[in-house]
Amino acid sequence: MKKPQLIERLRTFHRLNHKLLLFMKLTVILSFILVLGVGASTYSQKTRMSIDVKNKPIREVLKAIENQSKFRFFYNDEFSDLNKPVTLALNDKTIDEILSVVFNDADVSYKVLETNFI
Repeated sequence: MKKPQLIERLRTFHRLNHKLLLFMKLTVILSFILVLGVGASTYSQKTRMSIDVKNKPIREVLKAIENQSKFRFFYNDEFSDLNKPVTLALNDKTIDEILSVVFNDADVSYKVLETNFI
């Protein structure tokens, strides 16, 4: 094999090898990000908590949940249903179960963004 052909083949191999390594790096990074995203979204599904309040406004119930967990609530302070008193005695429930009881009679919808409820 002539020397120029050998050099050209080595260059081609080097370019392919470089692209393969770049592809592998991107695959590892994207897989890592995906795993972290799945772990964050399941926190709200796995976390169980107990809450016991008597005749407290919903606003205080949300603050009690924030104090016991990593959850944070974002809401409009002018929302009138936040002052509605509730009585709860729930043990070992998920956040979704607790919020469905809290907002049972209220016309409220919420969205979960990782550990934030809006």
